[in-house]
Amino acid sequence: MDSPRKISFIIPVFNGLELTKACLDSLTTSVEDHEHEIIVVDDGSTDGTRAFLSSIERPDVHVVLNDENLGYARANNAGAVRADGEFLCLANNDLVFSPGWLAPFLKAFDHYPDAGVVGNIQRTVATGAIDHAGIRIGLDGKPHHIRSLSPLRRLRTFSTVPAVTGACMMVRREDFLANGGFDERYVNGSEDVDFCFQMESQGKRVIVANRSVIEHHVSASRGSSEHDEENCRKLFLRWPDGLARFGARDWPAHYLRSAIARRVALDPANLLSALGQFIGLTRKPSDRALDYVRRRMAITQDHWHLILGGRVGRNIPSLFRDFRFEGLHPSRHEAATWIKERATITLPAGIPVNDVRIRGMVVPEPSGDPPAQGNLGLRLRINQEAFRSWRRLSDGPFTRELKAEPRGSESATVLEIELLGTAWTNTLAYLGRKCVTWPLPKALKAYLQNFRAQRRNQRLQIFRIGINGEDILDFTRPNSPFVYEFAQRNTRLGINLVGWFTGELGVGESVRCAAKALTAVDLPHALIPCRLPCLAAQGDLSFINKLQEDNPYPINIFHIDAPQSADIDHHHGPAFREGRYNIAYWAWELPEFPDGWVRYFEHFDEIWTPSRFTTEAVGRKSPLPVLTMPHAIDFTLPAPGARTRMNLPEDRFLFLMMYDLNSYQERKNPRAVIDAFARAFPNGNDKVGLVIKVHSLSGNETAFAELQEAVGSLNGVHLLSHTLPRSEVYDLIAACDCFVSLHRSEGFGLGVAEAMFQEKPVISTNWSATAEFVNPGNGCPVDFRLIQLERTIGPYGKGQIWADPDVGQAADWMRRVAADPLFCRETGYNARQTILKLFSPRVIGGLFEQRLRAITLW
Repeated sequence: MDSPRKISFIIPVFNGLELTKACLDSLTTSVEDHEHEIIVVDDGSTDGTRAFLSSIERPDVHVVLNDENLGYARANNAGAVRADGEFLCLANNDLVFSPGWLAPFLKAFDHYPDAGVVGNIQRTVATGAIDHAGIRIGLDGKPHHIRSLSPLRRLRTFSTVPAVTGACMMVRREDFLANGGFDERYVNGSEDVDFCFQMESQGKRVIVANRSVIEHHVSASRGSSEHDEENCRKLFLRWPDGLARFGARDWPAHYLRSAIARRVALDPANLLSALGQFIGLTRKPSDRALDYVRRRMAITQDHWHLILGGRVGRNIPSLFRDFRFEGLHPSRHEAATWIKERATITLPAGIPVNDVRIRGMVVPEPSGDPPAQGNLGLRLRINQEAFRSWRRLSDGPFTRELKAEPRGSESATVLEIELLGTAWTNTLAYLGRKCVTWPLPKALKAYLQNFRAQRRNQRLQIFRIGINGEDILDFTRPNSPFVYEFAQRNTRLGINLVGWFTGELGVGESVRCAAKALTAVDLPHALIPCRLPCLAAQGDLSFINKLQEDNPYPINIFHIDAPQSADIDHHHGPAFREGRYNIAYWAWELPEFPDGWVRYFEHFDEIWTPSRFTTEAVGRKSPLPVLTMPHAIDFTLPAPGARTRMNLPEDRFLFLMMYDLNSYQERKNPRAVIDAFARAFPNGNDKVGLVIKVHSLSGNETAFAELQEAVGSLNGVHLLSHTLPRSEVYDLIAACDCFVSLHRSEGFGLGVAEAMFQEKPVISTNWSATAEFVNPGNGCPVDFRLIQLERTIGPYGKGQIWADPDVGQAADWMRRVAADPLFCRETGYNARQTILKLFSPRVIGGLFEQRLRAITLW
């Protein structure tokens, strides 16, 4: 049997080799004679940490090497499963442990039988200032570190707080595992607060040992979380009452300060309530205090409805909030769950339940272990209406089903699973936990301790729970037991993709690329033609047979230009967007998003863009989440003979530039391509040629005349202005040998990517979006200098910046590719591999699916 005082230190690590060494050294010298083990969980470090850990030859140090960064919660959970101490001490690798820090932790558990989680005082290494003395809940309902100690608290050995940081916390291993460890749906933040609230909901106390002091390199281990808002939102959804209750403690002082400073109108009822709570006449927060915090939390949630897409929580069934289960504990030895006494599963309204099925196994009685022996059974209830008991289940696998009473789906469904045959041993287990400090004979205490692990209960293992013939929880899955496919089938998850599917313009190709991505990963979707006016030709019929008018799914994605956003309701009707999660897919080509377009954010819940360059530009002014979702590049490669079909000379090395005149000729910068070609081949060369293909001539006659003037009598230039169907655009790329784009800026660079997909070397300005996938290994990037626009050009305002590519370097690249066939082949091959890796429909569809899962689980 494990030593009753053994401590398992769990230290998750991701890089930070020197910090890890210092942490282990200080821990080793400060742990004194306590029986312990140190479990270091490496999350795919790349700085030599893994080699260092593998070289450690100490019996008290165990190393877990993950192939990738699984995150803080999963790393701690992995360590906890491997631990065998009575206590787990979860610790960051950027801590410096001081002599004497450990004893106060253990004394807290001795002093408080109901202690659930214990933390300590943490000072910053840099300044010695207190960074953590517990976590309080503010009037906004959010958790905040306590960073100072009152004179009264300095006199206390222990303090009770709402939560403590997971940077250094101690918990009984039994409690940690019984509660499923840290919730892995949090991303490097708030999982510690969530766990503390879980313990408090079970009557356990969260304590700070004020005499335990360590040092902390704050946020050095994994950096500050980029997911704080998402994590805090999850806390709000899961613990609204607890956050309000703890936050209300600060209201009396806040109100009295505000009243004295005359920042609020004096309300006699509020004054009496605040005074009564402030001077300690009542410890229970008043209704007025609770109401204040809840109103603050509501304001925060309205904020999240904007920046995090919280309307999902209202309009799409929020499975994180409405689908929940309690009382199911992970097995340490099997991919299964077990029950202490009873478990409940709550299904959200809207899902009718006809029957419930449980599959599992009863492990045979172990010989020589009386506390684990005995018959086991189950009782199953549905909404307190239908129930059935199986008093004795035979050893081995079992499946049990129960039919539900007829009931509408307008209310939630509650399933209850009760374990039978363990009432007496559960009582003994309870006494074993409580009697630690009781004056009982040692033999009796030892006898009761044998029941604490509830080994009889753990013999009944549950693998899967389902309704209506399909699983909703599968505990054999390696990560979350929640079955996403169940949500997909029962909440009609899917995407309404809206755009100009037949439009022969960039934003039309954008929506067609998205449709390919959705199809590649079998995401349910509807393709809906955009009703807003579009001046471009409507000749692309590749998706014509798949278009429909209605939008049946809960998520709309609009591929339009930002200024058209205000007209959606006029052309599609307000009901088209109402009650749905609305995403705009916007392209933008300059570093600064126009101030005049900021008002268009109000029509959406989220923004997608085709490149990180655009995401950064839009994100700096967006109150909404902005995500990068590149175009999916995939099409059937043209058959041989494209040059003949396009009526281009067979005996020349052909450079190709193509662009849409509606995309502003000044930005596409054909003059730089013409100048580079003239400089590369100044005396004329009957072995090379330049093809310039323009689109949307109508309405852009002046720009085209300027282009003709720039070409002049330059030898070997072929100027094409007629409209080509998409298949012939691909033929044109195939017919040429090198693609050139000396653009001043791009929001993605579709033509560049399509040429690379066809194994063509590309000469491209090394700035804006194309720089994200064109590099010296797969293309010919051209240096540039940034210049200011001297006048406003379309949406591009005077004073903005864009690139002025180096024409001389572009000419050098032209000469090289024309003279070096091997370089062209190698560069073209690498170019295609890059596009396949980054922008295949399955890769981009995977990003869509990942985002859909995240939205669903909010």
